Amino acid sequence: MNRSVITSKNSVRIVGRFAFASAVLTSLLIIYGSWVRASGSGLGCPDWPLCKGVIVPGLEGDTLIEFGHRAFAGFVMLMVFLTTFLSWRRRSVDNALFQLLTLACALILVQAALGGITVLTELHGLVRLAHLSLALGILGLLTWSTIKALGISGSPSPSFGYSSLLLLVGIIVVFAGGSIVASSVSAGCPGIPFCDERSTSYIALQHNLHRISGGILLFLLIISGYLMARAKKSGLPSTKLATMLNHAAAFLVLLQGYIGISFVNDNAMSESLRVLHLTIAMLTMWSLMSLWILSLRNR
Repeated sequence: MNRSVITSKNSVRIVGRFAFASAVLTSLLIIYGSWVRASGSGLGCPDWPLCKGVIVPGLEGDTLIEFGHRAFAGFVMLMVFLTTFLSWRRRSVDNALFQLLTLACALILVQAALGGITVLTELHGLVRLAHLSLALGILGLLTWSTIKALGISGSPSPSFGYSSLLLLVGIIVVFAGGSIVASSVSAGCPGIPFCDERSTSYIALQHNLHRISGGILLFLLIISGYLMARAKKSGLPSTKLATMLNHAAAFLVLLQGYIGISFVNDNAMSESLRVLHLTIAMLTMWSLMSLWILSLRNR
């Protein structure tokens, strides 16, 4: 192979490593954000873009937690900008990669503004849900950039249509759960497996949609795992990464269901469990987005 071609591919792989680092940092930022919410520190900095009228406030209590989240978000933003700059310098080799990362940069700027709106609206539930949704979108773009830049092969199983279905159901689960948190009705459905007469019709609709869609997602992941195992036994091409992502997502959904049932039984969820609950949701979506990207690359 021509040395210049090898050099070009290696330079793009460097971008892939930076994109992966940015994706990991973004996932940690999402977890940090869940801690901010669970600890009730969202208004530790009651104004924006300053914090209590200054650039660096007194760092203690809720202010320390919230200001730390802003500082970490700024670092992640710089990391993504750097990754995009590196891809810009290599756009003659892979312009599509540069476009993906440019879109991620644009969404990060929107995310920063949305973070300010979240504070200025005193943590309005729907704004927080939009904030989380956009963060997951950025995570997906960085993951896509990673897979593309590192030259990770696509997967023929599950099919693109099936992986799209998995992702769609996963989005429904997350949005249904997010709407429950945004409406502050997490404890509004004490019945198992579905809401009973103690819940209003609207609250029952939210909770039952969340539970049913979660059950459907677990069922689809089990079926997908079975089909992938059968394809492997038949000698059909498959990838270990796709299989691992599918099994990881199934395990995470099962674990999330266990935590949800525990919450209903105890009628309360500790701060650490709330953070864990959102962390698992984020990891599940990350797995489903990665699986969808691998299927897309095989088309």
